Amino acid sequence: LKSKNQTEDKNISTDKGNLRPPVDGVIVTLFQEEKVNKLGVSRKSMGIELQAPDDTDIVAVGDGEVIFAAYLRGYGNTVILHHGFQYYTVTARIEKILVTKGQKIKRDEAIGITGSTATLFDEGLYFEIRHNNEPLDPLLWLNPNRLKTANEHPANLPKEESVVQ
Repeated sequence: LKSKNQTEDKNISTDKGNLRPPVDGVIVTLFQEEKVNKLGVSRKSMGIELQAPDDTDIVAVGDGEVIFAAYLRGYGNTVILHHGFQYYTVTARIEKILVTKGQKIKRDEAIGITGSTATLFDEGLYFEIRHNNEPLDPLLWLNPNRLKTANEHPANLPKEESVVQ
């Protein structure tokens, strides 16, 4: 069992900075950013929020085991994966969960689908990485070439800049 966990841990930790994000999307909230949701509730984000089109597959960033796959108060539909050696990913605001507790998951395997109902009160898909109980900045782990910031997204450019000449 220990050897198995070491293998799973190696997969996620050796790829730090190059993990595929759960969705290719636009970062709308950064780690530790103070945000106010649509209900006026203020909180500091322990992860990041990513906007992606409805019906986008949400994938596992690494091999692991599903330790939670259900509705979680304050998070909505949530999947928590254990990747070995106490590394966890928490993915929340999922429209439709595609996995079950106890299921073994491979990197890039779909764990859920995005949708507008799941993000009724907050912006975007929520994603965090934890080691033990400590939240880590996901942007240090994810491949930056697969993500955009809200400033880089064409929808946020002035009209004259977003038009291709």
